[in-house]
Amino acid sequence: MTPRRERPSNQSPKRNRIPLALLPVFFLAFILVEATILSAEELSPPRREVNFSAGWIVGKGIGLIKSVGWYLVPGFIKWDVNLALVQGSMYDEGGREAPLSTNLSLNLHLKRIVPFITGGVGFSLKGTFIKNLGGGLKIRLTARTNLLAEYRYIQYALDTPKATYQLHLVSAGISYNY
Repeated sequence: MTPRRERPSNQSPKRNRIPLALLPVFFLAFILVEATILSAEELSPPRREVNFSAGWIVGKGIGLIKSVGWYLVPGFIKWDVNLALVQGSMYDEGGREAPLSTNLSLNLHLKRIVPFITGGVGFSLKGTFIKNLGGGLKIRLTARTNLLAEYRYIQYALDTPKATYQLHLVSAGISYNY
């Protein structure tokens, strides 16, 4: 009789599991099925939108974004004003900044899913010029409410030529159309 091999205590028994790589496929399939069951009223393009999201500034800490926007071309081109509260200042690593910017966004309303890209310029409350670029995805929950996931790249222009300070903000939140 062969001796029974003991399993090390740090290993769990093998189970039949769905490979983690398939989870995005199932998520995408769910979204595509859900996108087919909205009424015509829910598909009408919005005129105005308010967003609030909270997230993580890569390597720095917490960040918040609040924006109010108006669609110049209903459901497609949006102009908005953004206020971000970010941790990690170019003047003080532990400090906070509040960049205020105006952005143009291109939105693609696909029934329940709305991918978007955005970019704009502004200034921090300490007077530094900023640029920001980003994009994300909105998933409609109701005719007026969306889940929001976005990425923002914020670049501060410093006083010295060609010197910049950069932040990368990954966030999730909610948006409301009215």
